[in-house]
Amino acid sequence: MRVRVDWTERPVKKANCPVMKRSSTKLVSSVLESSIRGLGASASFRQIVESLILVFVASRSLRKEWFSTKELGRFRNSMRITAQRIHEHVTVDSREQAYCKYWLDKILFQCFRSSLSFPECDAENTTPLFSGWCKRCIQRHVARRDVSFCYSLQKGAKQAWPELSEEKKDQSLQKHKLRLSVRKDKCSTRLAAKIATVSESIFNTQHELFGKTVNSSSLWSLYKKFMPSGSACLQASRRNGGALGLFGKFQFPRTHSVPGALVELTRGVNVWRQSNYLKAVDSVRDRIFDGDDGTSPVLSVDIVAIPEPGKFRIISKGDGFLYQALQPL
Repeated sequence: MRVRVDWTERPVKKANCPVMKRSSTKLVSSVLESSIRGLGASASFRQIVESLILVFVASRSLRKEWFSTKELGRFRNSMRITAQRIHEHVTVDSREQAYCKYWLDKILFQCFRSSLSFPECDAENTTPLFSGWCKRCIQRHVARRDVSFCYSLQKGAKQAWPELSEEKKDQSLQKHKLRLSVRKDKCSTRLAAKIATVSESIFNTQHELFGKTVNSSSLWSLYKKFMPSGSACLQASRRNGGALGLFGKFQFPRTHSVPGALVELTRGVNVWRQSNYLKAVDSVRDRIFDGDDGTSPVLSVDIVAIPEPGKFRIISKGDGFLYQALQPL
């Protein structure tokens, strides 16, 4: 027997309830409470489980019948097991988020059917996040290559997760420090030759810089690649324009000295690139050894941990003029 489940906030005739006017609030709340009952759920744990439930409910929201009685029961039982598995990984340093993140990343990876191999999980994360009805539902979406569903599960759900703890932030900074302290292998000769060939064929990049003689064609190959980014640097945050905010604003030339606005725009951009690239080079050259103790302030870097769903993104903010002077190289 199949019954139509209507989760509206006010009494309406079930047959006349438009799909777009349904409310998932009661349904999500009901499944959530049955999933976490007796687990002593904290607010953060509750948010994670609820975010996963929402994705499954949203994927069926346009159906005339969201869940049959049997399907709803299976969904509840499956989410109950998922909640128990998440609860087993709850720690002060938010390992439950790392556990969920690994298995959600793997689902999206499988959806794209990459030829690469997915990284092996840690010994603590060997138990899959989903089982039963939820697992079969995900397998069907992956088989259809439903990127929308898999992306919602991997990216969308995490938007509702709480910010990670300070302890996790310190761990991320230490991991970043360790990674920078490890000497990297040199680029292979074969790969370096390929990079050089592509660069020279596209940009004509045979040049030297910082006091060494260069010809005009080589300088032009630098100018035409120069384009400051809006990424944060020591002098300016992203809100203030990043590295792009360090340079003069481009003014559209209206000299009408050449035929056609497109040609005039192209030449104007080239002039702007040339003047501002030389500005970046001169700034680096003038400050390269300005430190009182003989050090170079141009090489100073700030390490910043930016909180994101399920992780901290570590960025390094260096001198904007130095980065832009090196960019075309």
